[in-house]
Amino acid sequence: MVMRKQVFEELHGFDEVNLPINFNDIDLCLRLRERGLQIIWTPYANLLHHESASRGHHATREQQARFLREATYMQECWGHELLGDPFYSPNLTLKPPGYEIAFPPRSHGGDASLKRLPA
Repeated sequence: MVMRKQVFEELHGFDEVNLPINFNDIDLCLRLRERGLQIIWTPYANLLHHESASRGHHATREQQARFLREATYMQECWGHELLGDPFYSPNLTLKPPGYEIAFPPRSHGGDASLKRLPA
């Protein structure tokens, strides 16, 4: 994730109070989008993310409880945005555990929410 320092500071960075371990990157991106800024993905950047290196794998009850608290917080704050994610295929289910084929497919609002970047 790369952005201008000024933008990061204007958004008060990652939410370390409500999302100390999980979802703080997603929350920041949603706040960026809420401000009208674009989030751009490029296949030309090679980054390595060591998932769970700092937080572990939710092995203890305390870790599981924290994950549930943070997931609930995200649902309360961003549920409307998460359900309408234009980049999540309508052919996939929203039911846990996720990433399974939805049958019948969920309705899709079309591509009206997607914008083309200038060439």
